[in-house]
Amino acid sequence: MKPRHLPELWEVEWVDSSTNHGWAKDREAAEHGVAVITSVGFLIESGEDRIVLTKSTVHMLEIEREEDVRFDCCTAIPKVAVRKMTRLRKARL
Repeated sequence: MKPRHLPELWEVEWVDSSTNHGWAKDREAAEHGVAVITSVGFLIESGEDRIVLTKSTVHMLEIEREEDVRFDCCTAIPKVAVRKMTRLRKARL
């Protein structure tokens, strides 16, 4: 099998909106906070307004061209929501 480039592996802490179900009293509604999320994955895009992580990438014999690479379970995270990013592993061949 031809060796493939693996993107950098990152841990990202970010905030997301959260919700409760049903009615809440004024005080309960005001105390509802945001969710702090930790995601770990291969960094496949870092744009001006977002980053994209993927949990899995496929290694298959028929993949000969970079444009044929496949990713699974991609998560796009708005950069304004990111609190902290830690690189866990450099890219490798």
